[in-house]
Amino acid sequence: RQTLYCEMSASVSRHLQTEIRNRAAAAAQASPRVESVIRSVIAQAGRLRKHLRESGLWNLSIWMVQRTWSSLFAFDRVLFFEWPAGGQSSERSGHSLHELNSDLIGAAGILYADDLAALTYLMRSAQRLESGKGRGFALCADDGTPVHFCWVTDFEGFEMAELDRALHSPSKDALMIFDCFTPSSCRGREFFAKAISALADHLHSRVKAVWIFGAATNQASLRGIEKTAFTYKFFLNRKRILYLNLGKDYAPPSSSQETPALVSASKKTFFLKNNNIP
Repeated sequence: RQTLYCEMSASVSRHLQTEIRNRAAAAAQASPRVESVIRSVIAQAGRLRKHLRESGLWNLSIWMVQRTWSSLFAFDRVLFFEWPAGGQSSERSGHSLHELNSDLIGAAGILYADDLAALTYLMRSAQRLESGKGRGFALCADDGTPVHFCWVTDFEGFEMAELDRALHSPSKDALMIFDCFTPSSCRGREFFAKAISALADHLHSRVKAVWIFGAATNQASLRGIEKTAFTYKFFLNRKRILYLNLGKDYAPPSSSQETPALVSASKKTFFLKNNNIP
């Protein structure tokens, strides 16, 4: 279904600006790669404006230096958690889990129109929904208001952006929960923990294993995961120097119940052996 709209202006200069913008947008959409780059630049510019508005020029400068340094020299660690057999979801009184669709995304876009981060997330979700790469879910209040969003996809072949690698599944039919988001106005009420618990409980009845991960630097995410029945299993590391991934990736001692990891440097993939998984 095609949606058409008309924009009228009494100003010639404003009309020309609108015409140029629309033609540029049409040209960008003709190339998915160009459109992706443009959206990334716009999102980054929005984040910079937000930091400038909230923190001031001096703190923005410090933040930019830290980001630049971390992109050149970094040590990244990602922790992995599995939903245990018999695990039970957190108390969800007043909330229910719904599969994400275009209507729900549209309603959320209207509800969180003043939240730039939420709009960016919803645009990304709409694109992912259209591509069929994963299934989205939303935790909704009794009145239907979505308060948290999350996605799930196959563990096998999952592209781990934090490690710049694709993962191999530790077990058949394992699923990964990823890209979780709580709008700023809904934060501080443990919706993240409630949503991932409800989703894991829902999925575990259909598949063998449900996983989630969290970067070691994302303490808010790890605290949320710790409030659920998810059990910590192992971690993976990456060293980065001048945009090059160097060094080995480490796993906990084999004497523990945590899963060791083997690295295939040539294919840039991790193979997660499941011989120590209960």
